[in-house]
Amino acid sequence: MDRTSSGVSKFDGTNWTTYTISNGLADYGASTIVIDAQGNKWFGTWFGGVSKFDDSKWTTYTTEDGLKSNTVFEIAIDTKNNKWFELVKELRNLMYKLDNLYN
Repeated sequence: MDRTSSGVSKFDGTNWTTYTISNGLADYGASTIVIDAQGNKWFGTWFGGVSKFDDSKWTTYTTEDGLKSNTVFEIAIDTKNNKWFELVKELRNLMYKLDNLYN
């Protein structure tokens, strides 16, 4: 699978399939993709939280489910299949700090 600003796309060797919000992806901007031991695909998004896709059903997790932020930059899976999410609570503040730091 590949991430794009228009969703995520899968290439099966012959055909491309693109998944978007209308299919169940939480947000158009997927920032990271990982696959767990069961083959589930996990997508961190810029503003929609985390989406899990099991090849037939989408499940989305947001701040309403206990996630501390809906901006997910990275997802890691450890040897016990725990999912670890790198979140940003205040993206605007981070961008401002980075802009001032590098300019």
